[in-house]
Amino acid sequence: MNPAAALTPEAGGVGTLFTATLGSTGASTCSYKLNGGPPTPINCLTSFSVLGSDFGGVGDHHAQVTVVGPGGSGGCALGWKIHPALTCLVTISPSAGRLTDTFTGTLSTTGATRCSYRLDGASAQTPLDCNAVLSAQGSEFGGLGLHQATLAVEGPGGTASCFAQWSVSQ
Repeated sequence: MNPAAALTPEAGGVGTLFTATLGSTGASTCSYKLNGGPPTPINCLTSFSVLGSDFGGVGDHHAQVTVVGPGGSGGCALGWKIHPALTCLVTISPSAGRLTDTFTGTLSTTGATRCSYRLDGASAQTPLDCNAVLSAQGSEFGGLGLHQATLAVEGPGGTASCFAQWSVSQ
């Protein structure tokens, strides 16, 4: 028996759709053990998809596949990693003030490896530290009017975005 098993992708977030494919010619019974648990019967020629949140949750995981048939038995192993979901939070304090007031923008992320922001819907993304604190007077922090900063974050767990608004008056 020569079982073949594949899993794509081998890593992703809780919202990632993982696809497992098992193939074994001549096998009469097949099963798998998830993370060393009890054997679970499975169709010997199958393909199925499962969200990362339902496929072991956050962490490193493995499955041992066993096949049995008239020609004997065999097995193979699969391994995968599920990363935590990204979080994204941006706050501007105060949310309203004057041109001479100091505004502070605080960015907070979990699981992000790359971050950028857009100011007032600009098409260009400006890279920045994923947990930055920026301070400036209202005249430098967008000038007069209502403003919005949109933070985009990326990491092994996927992508996320968040935004904050503030207004500057005379």
